[in-house]
Amino acid sequence: MLKPTLLLISDILGNDQSQYLLTFESLLQSVFSVAKIDACYLGEIVNSNHIETNHSAFVNDGGLSKAAKNLNAVYHDVDYIVGFSIGGTIAWQACLKKLNPKLLVCVSATRLRYEIEKPKCKTRLYFGNNDIYKPDHNWSLSHQVEIKIREGGHDIYKDDSFIETISEYLKNHVS
Repeated sequence: MLKPTLLLISDILGNDQSQYLLTFESLLQSVFSVAKIDACYLGEIVNSNHIETNHSAFVNDGGLSKAAKNLNAVYHDVDYIVGFSIGGTIAWQACLKKLNPKLLVCVSATRLRYEIEKPKCKTRLYFGNNDIYKPDHNWSLSHQVEIKIREGGHDIYKDDSFIETISEYLKNHVS
């Protein structure tokens, strides 16, 4: 039997500085067919390894919409998606257009606070309690989406205990 597919979409620094993706992959590859996706590559951004430069390329130069379009062009039948920071927003936007996973998990995807629509797929959102740019309670209510708040800041997805928690959640929700 084939394993369900799982896309892990990196944060704004792409796959170059993504030890957390390797940790997720090692915990999940026994259950899923895992693909680590570089957000910068999807957005056709030359990764500068500087958050501010990459942020501008995603937000001001069209990288975010290019990334969602490219994700939809390459991946069709995806079972599960986990997006980290900008990767979560890319996945959310791709799901609004075409992708329809069984579950979309967005972690620290602070740009979701600007999203008006919600994908039709099941979603789960995580943010650190100290992440000042997380969507507020009113956004959560209007989108009918539950936000799980964890101890920590924006980079909660790099914390080993959080990685273990999300990995167990995914394993327990394989259908």
